[in-house]
Amino acid sequence: MAFCCIAASNEDEHVTYIDAVSATAEVPTSRDPVTFADGSTYSGQWAGDERSGEGTQVWKDGARYQGTWRAGQFHGEGRFQHSNGDVYEGGFEKGAAHGRGTYKQLSGATYSGEWYKDQKHGRGQEDWPDGTRYEGDYAHGDKAGIGKLSWSDGSYYEGSFRKKRIDGEGTYCWADGRKFRGQWRQDQIHGKGTFTWPDGRSYEGEYELDKKHGYGTFTWPDGRRYVGEWAYGHQHGQGCLHKADGSKEDGTWSQGKFLNDTA
Repeated sequence: MAFCCIAASNEDEHVTYIDAVSATAEVPTSRDPVTFADGSTYSGQWAGDERSGEGTQVWKDGARYQGTWRAGQFHGEGRFQHSNGDVYEGGFEKGAAHGRGTYKQLSGATYSGEWYKDQKHGRGQEDWPDGTRYEGDYAHGDKAGIGKLSWSDGSYYEGSFRKKRIDGEGTYCWADGRKFRGQWRQDQIHGKGTFTWPDGRSYEGEYELDKKHGYGTFTWPDGRRYVGEWAYGHQHGQGCLHKADGSKEDGTWSQGKFLNDTA
């Protein structure tokens, strides 16, 4: 039964009106187990001719759902075990994983976070048996947005993802001390950025498909510095190598070799 209360008052009186409205929703009731044409069996509550309330359904292939139902569909909190042994536990809406929940694969991989219409969507964390972990944004089942992907050897990437891949602005730190901060495209360094090595070397400039390509500056720990054009990882085109003793090689380069002085 639902109630609507309206209170009105003046200097002389105080009157409260209560209007009772009959509830039309049918209260779920328990019945004997039912076996359907596909061989699955349902035990639990019903509202009219539909599964509604708390109940468990078991399929012939071994799949099993235990939790809340509404209008014949998984709706609310529940646990679904697939026939292959994978388990999802969490929120459901209209028969699909929705809200917050955890999916555990028989292989040991797990995802815990937000779901939308049976897909990972929103914030979440995914862990794999080999120690790999992703924490961050998802969209329609894929890593997408801002996140951190780390590996068991200590290396990690933190930044932008698109359709499962490293894509956009981000920083990658290798276990051996190398580090790149800049632009990525489909898991490869692509665009502008800065790469540093643990021995003191550094490159700042343009990349294409994981190679130094375009214009950039490479600095060595002994004081040498090359400023100029690159092609597929090598000094190529016009550039100047400034040496530690103050001399320089300024001119045309090809495949990492100095050809001639422009002076």
